[in-house]
Amino acid sequence: MTLSAGASFALNALVQQICDPGDGILLAAPYWPGLDLCITVHNEAIAVPVHVPLESFFDVSSIQYYEDALKNSSAPIRGVLVCNPHNPLGRNYPRETLQAMLDFCSRNKLHYISDEVYAMSQHDSTTLTSNKNGFVSALSLDGGDGLVHVVYTVSKDFGCSGIRMVSLANP
Repeated sequence: MTLSAGASFALNALVQQICDPGDGILLAAPYWPGLDLCITVHNEAIAVPVHVPLESFFDVSSIQYYEDALKNSSAPIRGVLVCNPHNPLGRNYPRETLQAMLDFCSRNKLHYISDEVYAMSQHDSTTLTSNKNGFVSALSLDGGDGLVHVVYTVSKDFGCSGIRMVSLANP
């Protein structure tokens, strides 16, 4: 585990370690535009958007869109960044979809980066019909061959944006 001064700094450092300039990271669109700073601006890597229809976004069938993006990318792809809960859609990925994503990464020898900064910052799922899946951390998934990285911070959960402490875990 590594500690850093903020989630953006942790993602920036991680992308710097796994990507050379011109390498790509797959991430489902829409995504938080601040991720472009960590990937593209600071590291000269490429944020490769995966355009998944909203009706399939959180479903296992979404993996086909990642397969297509990997196959059609002109940049060498080094990883997949998954925001769970998703930012900006605010929904959790079901365990089955996360496991399928990790299996996809393992098959293709890609880094699986799980941005879990909003993991505990959710309303009770019984009150939100669009958020029926409970949060599942990438740390609880099977496999990954050492290429799983989880970013978590206390600043969101405790409303303390001034506390710039983030853990970057690699199980």
